[in-house]
Amino acid sequence: MRFGGALALVLTSVAVSASGQAVIAAHSGVIHFVEGSVYVNDQPLETRLGKFAFLDQGAELRTEQGRAEVLLTPGVILRLDQDSAVRMISNSLDDTRVELLKGSAMVDSGMPQDGTCVTLMYRDWQVRFPQSGIYRIDSAPARVWVRDGVAQVTDASGNPPVAVGAGTDLPLAIALSPEQTVDEPVDAFYNW
Repeated sequence: MRFGGALALVLTSVAVSASGQAVIAAHSGVIHFVEGSVYVNDQPLETRLGKFAFLDQGAELRTEQGRAEVLLTPGVILRLDQDSAVRMISNSLDDTRVELLKGSAMVDSGMPQDGTCVTLMYRDWQVRFPQSGIYRIDSAPARVWVRDGVAQVTDASGNPPVAVGAGTDLPLAIALSPEQTVDEPVDAFYNW
């Protein structure tokens, strides 16, 4: 009886720890959370408890009347607003690249881990996140907002990166020139 009781306790412990398991992936693009209408490659995304969908290289994630969270590298989450779309260009942990196709995306980044890099692209611009912070990229009008942290923005011209610090924004235009943020976007996505 004692052995059976001990075995039951061990099995219960394993079952409890398995039900609250963390997501560990060998590549970027784990779709961690969705609400509302969300599609991967034009197929409705169906969520199941304990099962996570992945964005494969080249896959497109699109929201309609919904929102989504995608785990990129350890400590970096990409959030998509309603009526937004991204494409996974590279899902490698050491060089994660995501293209914003339309709408708004936020990157909530912890301190980058050694050997990882995240780049969010929009048209000819590339945005990197060398330190922890909260960053927002909008496509209309095309702009990078930095709530906390510092983003590095480059364009196709090959000029050195432009640093965009906390409390500033950068219109994505021919000439990259950060501005002090006067009206930070406060909307339903910001509050989400």
